Amino acid sequence: METTKLLPSELKIFNFAKKEVSLFGEYLISSLPRISEIAINKEDSVKVDLSFYLENDKTPCIKGIIELDIVLECQRCLEALPKTLKSQF
Repeated sequence: METTKLLPSELKIFNFAKKEVSLFGEYLISSLPRISEIAINKEDSVKVDLSFYLENDKTPCIKGIIELDIVLECQRCLEALPKTLKSQF
C-alpha cells in the first residue's frame, strides 16, 4: 500500500487502485469555483482523504472523505452561518 500527502492534478484511477494508493491533502476553498461562490471564508481549507482499491481484482474503486468548515451568508438575515460539512463515499 502506497501513501502520499500530495494530491496530484490528475488521478490515474486504475493505476492507483492496483497499487492501493492513499492520498490526503488540503485545498483552499478559493481554489474550488462552485464552493467559493457561496462561501464567506474563502481562505479556509477543504480536507480530502482518498483511498483507491480494486474490487474483485478488476473494478477500480475510490473510498474517501471530504471535510470542510464553511461560512455561508444567511439569505434571510444576511448574518454569517457557519456549517461543518463532511461527506463519506
